Order: sequence, then structure tokens, then C-alpha cells
Amino acid sequence: MLRAAYDAGHGVLLDLLDSDRWHTLENLQPKRDPVHATFRGCAFWINYYKGNRTLQACALFKDPEEASRIARALAKLGVEARMRPCKTGYYTLELSGRSVLKMAERYQEWRRALGELAQKRNMHPKTPMLRRLLELAENPPASQS
Repeated sequence: MLRAAYDAGHGVLLDLLDSDRWHTLENLQPKRDPVHATFRGCAFWINYYKGNRTLQACALFKDPEEASRIARALAKLGVEARMRPCKTGYYTLELSGRSVLKMAERYQEWRRALGELAQKRNMHPKTPMLRRLLELAENPPASQS
């Protein structure tokens, strides 16, 4: 159903309308073949939302102190992470697209993950941030290893 809506051009309109029922339907779609990258032993799964062309990375934690420790370590690198409690008793750390970009500039594993995500999700460089992310995925910065 989701694929048909996007193929017909209605999915983007429904995204813009910000309908609760549409978002619920989108969230029911199973996450296929996730892409991961790690930071200090914690796995972050990287998501690309085609409808609004946003990129995000998330990690799940049972212990809020561990989530805070990782958030502080990221902050020391200049990477912003938001900690959010889940109804299930877990906590998520969320990285915005800009934060994912900073991680990709620093870590080869994150660049590799972005390249894999770009290929799997058929990402196109339609925004400045996506252009930069795709560039990093293909060519590491000259000053980095």
C-alpha cells in the first residue's frame, strides 16, 4: 500500500499533511535489512526516510546511564545526540542527519554504512546534506584515514 501511494505521487502529499493515520501505517512497515554503524561498542541503526528526505541514526539502551555516557562522549566530538525514553522502558539516542554527517567525516565505518544505505535505499543527492553524505560515502575526506 505504501509503495503504491508513493508510486502514484500521493505518499509525498500524505507526508506533508502530517496525518496520524498515515504515519501509523508507515510505522507498521517492517524495517528491512537495516544498516548499522558502531560507536564505542554501541550499534546505531541508520535510517533514511524517503518521503521527507531525512537521515537519522538511533541506538537503543536499557540503562539510561549508559545512554547518557555515550551522549556525553558524542558531545565531546561535537556530535549532538538526543536521549528519549520509550514506553517500553528503554531509551533511544537519536542522531540527526547533521550529526550522522559529522560521524561519517570522522569514522570510516560510518562512511561505509552510508554507502551501503545509499545503495539499498536508492538515495539521490536532492538536498545539500544528502549530497555531502553521498560524497563522504564515496570519497573519504583527505585529512582522515
